[in-house]
Formats: sequence, C-alpha cells, structure tokens
Amino acid sequence: MCKAEDVSALYFMGFNLIMGICVDADDAEGVRLLEIAVYKGDAASAILLAECYLNGWGVPENPERAVELFIDHPLNKNKKSPYLLGRCYFYGKGVEKDLYKAAEYFRVAAELGHSNSKDYLGDGYYYGYGLPVDYYEAARWYKDAADNHMNGSSAHSLAFMYLKGQGVSESEREVVQYFKIAAEKGIAQAQRFISREYLTGEFLPKSYQEAKRWMEAAAEQGDEEAQIGLGKYYVSGFGFDDDQRHLSGSAKLQSKEMRKLSILLAVAIRTRLE
Repeated sequence: MCKAEDVSALYFMGFNLIMGICVDADDAEGVRLLEIAVYKGDAASAILLAECYLNGWGVPENPERAVELFIDHPLNKNKKSPYLLGRCYFYGKGVEKDLYKAAEYFRVAAELGHSNSKDYLGDGYYYGYGLPVDYYEAARWYKDAADNHMNGSSAHSLAFMYLKGQGVSESEREVVQYFKIAAEKGIAQAQRFISREYLTGEFLPKSYQEAKRWMEAAAEQGDEEAQIGLGKYYVSGFGFDDDQRHLSGSAKLQSKEMRKLSILLAVAIRTRLE
C-alpha cells in the first residue's frame, strides 16, 4: 500500500518506523514516507512530520519548517498540533516569540482535552504569560489537568495555590493531595514534602519506610535538600528499625548507614559549592 502511495499506509508505516513499533526504528525512512503523504495533502502526516523537524527525528532540526507545516496543514479536532504550535510561539522556536498567540493555541488544544496545554494555560493566568493574571482561572485549569490527567506540573502548582489561598480556599488536605500527585510524577520538591507528611502522619498514614522511600526518590534525582534530609533520616534511624514505633535520637548508626550518610552529605556539599 505504501508503494501505491496510499496516504493512510504511508502515515501508519512512517509512524511505526519513527517510533520503532513492530519494526526496527528507522527515522529517515519514516520521514521519507511522511514526505510523500504530505505531498499528497495528508494533514495528519504533516503534523507528525512537523514534530520530526522540531525534534530532529530522521532530519536535521528545522523549527521554521515545522511551523510552516503546522500552519499550512490544519487538522480539525487535533489537539497535538495547536499544542506544539503554541510551544513554538511561547519559546520563539521557528517563529517570533508571541505569548498572546501561544495562549490562543494552548486554549484550542486545552479545550480539546490536551493535558499539557491546560498546564500552560494555568501558567498563563498565574504569571500573566499572554493572559491577564487571574488566580481563579489559573487554579481552574491546573485542577482540570491534575484531576483529569494526573498532570504532575499542574498538581505541583495547584498545591502551592492551596497553600497560599490563591484562587482557592486554603486547605492543608488539598495541599497534601496535590503534592502526592506531583510526587508520583517525579517532582523532587513534592517528594520531599510527601516524605515529611509520612513522618508526621497528619494527612497520610505515619510510615517511616514510606518517608524514607520518598526522600530517597528525591535525593536520587540530585535534589540537594533531599540529600541532606535523607542524611538526617539515617542519623535519626527513621525507617531502619521495624520494631520501633517512636523516634529515637540516641539510635546508633551501623557502618553501612554511616557510609550512606557520608556520601549523601558529601554530594550535597559538592552540589552547593558548584
């Protein structure tokens, strides 16, 4: 079907070759097939080809060409195209930077249900990026993205809004709820916060093991505060004594834990010096 230049087959095979699905990845061949489909007027292939030019998949990066493809081949109800075009305008990639146009494209994609576009709209209303500052609208878009798509960035931003009472009523419970989503999506600052919540047991069940696990997750990402915090956990014995249900400031460190503490503190100090 590709030899017969069937556009559906060209898109299907081009996508599979670029993503390495069911075939060995071959970006260059995938791009070649997409170019044929675009020449024949296929908008879906044009959007994927534009993404290739944005990311350098099978072709040298060429954001100007990507923007041309997005604009020249609009596809109704496609949420990825306006999102990527919004990013081009937001960062000035392949086109002159224009936060107002970026916001317009993000809104189109967000209203079609695109998670990251909702997050960008939340940022737009919160920081005034091409939109009037409006904490209520910012919270609304962040909440949409966090609740319906488990978007970690939106959850992280929304947690701070609940903490400060910006656009929403202050709520410690909501702060913890949204930091938990952000932590699960790998945001180090949220992982540190959740770790401490597991220590206090106020809104999450008290668990030294869970506290240590989340602090380790943040520390492994190179987060300096988490590395120091994890070192303090080792000093205090948090999570190392399953039979002990209270904090023991006099707990003796085993040599293995002491080595871990030394390494963590050394890494943190070096990071701070750099």
